[in-house]
Amino acid sequence: MKFTCLLVLLALFSGNVNAQTRSINGSVLDDASDEPVAGVTIRVKGGPQSAVTDAKGSFTINVPTTGGTLEYSHVGYEIGTTSIPAEGPLVIRAKKLNVSMDDVVVIGYGTAKRSGLTGAVATIKGQEIQDVPSPNIAGALRGRIAGLSVSQASGRPGAGISLNIRSSASSDQAQLLGVTTEPLYIIDGITVTKDAFDNIDPAMVEDIVVLKDAGSAAIYGASGANGVVLLTTKRGRPGKPRFSYNGYMGISDATRLPEMMTAYEHAIMLNDGFKIGNANASSFFRI
Repeated sequence: MKFTCLLVLLALFSGNVNAQTRSINGSVLDDASDEPVAGVTIRVKGGPQSAVTDAKGSFTINVPTTGGTLEYSHVGYEIGTTSIPAEGPLVIRAKKLNVSMDDVVVIGYGTAKRSGLTGAVATIKGQEIQDVPSPNIAGALRGRIAGLSVSQASGRPGAGISLNIRSSASSDQAQLLGVTTEPLYIIDGITVTKDAFDNIDPAMVEDIVVLKDAGSAAIYGASGANGVVLLTTKRGRPGKPRFSYNGYMGISDATRLPEMMTAYEHAIMLNDGFKIGNANASSFFRI
C-alpha cells in the first residue's frame, strides 16, 4: 500500500514539474554576418535549464511557462539577455566583443598594449562571470577561455575544481613530490594558493588574465611552467557611491526519510549478532 501511494505521489509530482515548463526552439546568428554561431551557451536566468547551439546555431531549451529571461554567452561574443517569447522560434543575434588593439593588458608585473603582445594572452572581464551560478571563480571560467580546461573531481557538492592550461602534464614521480598541473595564481601581484584564489568573491574581480605560453609567463620562471592566472580586484573610483547586492537561496530536503530502529530494537539486533559470532558475555547488552 505504501509503495502504491509513493508511486502515485511521484507521478503527481512529475506531472506538476512538467506542467511548469515548456520547450522552445531557437537559433543564434552573428549580428554582423548573419552566420550561425555554434557552441553558444543559453541559460534560463535564475534556473537550472541550459542548452548549447549545434553546428547550425540551433538549440532547444525547456523554459518556465511563467516567462522569464534567457542569458547567452560565447567566447569572443558579448554576454546578452533576451526575454522568453510566448511562442517560438526564437532568433538571437550575438554581437562580437569589440577588442581594441590599444587596450592595456596586465602581463607579469607590468602592462603592455595588446597590439604589442607576442605571447598567448587571454583576458576576461569580471562582469562576465559575476552572475554565473558556480561555487567559485574556477568553475565560472568553464568554456570561456580557449585553451583553459576546467575539470571537477566528482559531482559531489563542494568537490574541488581544477584549472589546466593547454593540457599541461606531470610525471608520476613528480606528482609524488607534490608537483601539480595547476597554473600559478597571482592576485594583485601577489602569489597565492589555489584555495585563496577560489575564495575570492566574483563580485570583487575587475579582470582575469591567463598567460598561456612560455613567452608571456617567462618572468615567473619555473613557477609559471604550467601557465599563469592573473586576477586583478576592483579599485575605488571617483564619483557617487554605488551599492549592489547579489545573493542565492536554495532549499534542500530529503525525498524520503527511512524508518529508524529504537534503542531497544538496536540492542536486540546487536545481541543477535553477538550470539552468531560467539562473542564474550561482556559484549552483550542487558535487556
